[in-house]
Amino acid sequence: MTTQTPCDLFTSMLRQAGVPVTVQDMQREWDAINTAQGSRITNDSAWSPFWRLISSMVTAPAQWLVSLLVEHALPNTFLRYASGQWLDVFAWGVDVKRKLVATASGRVVFTRASASGDLTIPQGTLVESPDTAASSTGCRPCARRSTPTGNLASPQRCRQRSPEQPTTSGRVSGLLHSPGRDGLPAARRWRQV
Repeated sequence: MTTQTPCDLFTSMLRQAGVPVTVQDMQREWDAINTAQGSRITNDSAWSPFWRLISSMVTAPAQWLVSLLVEHALPNTFLRYASGQWLDVFAWGVDVKRKLVATASGRVVFTRASASGDLTIPQGTLVESPDTAASSTGCRPCARRSTPTGNLASPQRCRQRSPEQPTTSGRVSGLLHSPGRDGLPAARRWRQV
């Protein structure tokens, strides 16, 4: 398993294949081709308008192609890095189809620090898991729910639409935009499809 970023990985693949990837590499390659062809043009000064024009006319499109290969074509030829329509091509290759959007539902128990005062959790309030590895999951209550004075906890049905990582028991612990809340221990079997 490589520790390189995808960009570095695919750039090194091109280098190993002998493809010039930087402007300097390309300039050396153009000079070598010019010499190999026996060119009689000797005005190769860095200030020569002719050579600057020829170099830029050849180098810019070559850089576009390298960028296209490194950022789009090569990553999408490997399932690990593929996205969008390229994933559909991989799926077609093994005769499977993408999953459609699904909704999971389950119960979440809302708790608070103090039992004084009524606490209302509005419908659509986002309940989130801790941010792990730059991605968090969440769910939304199905209906408005009030917890009367004297109660510390209130179970509520919630839905999670098309989760990349389904929320599981113990994962949900944050509540956004709702005053008076303290914590959110998830019920034992949160996810019921």
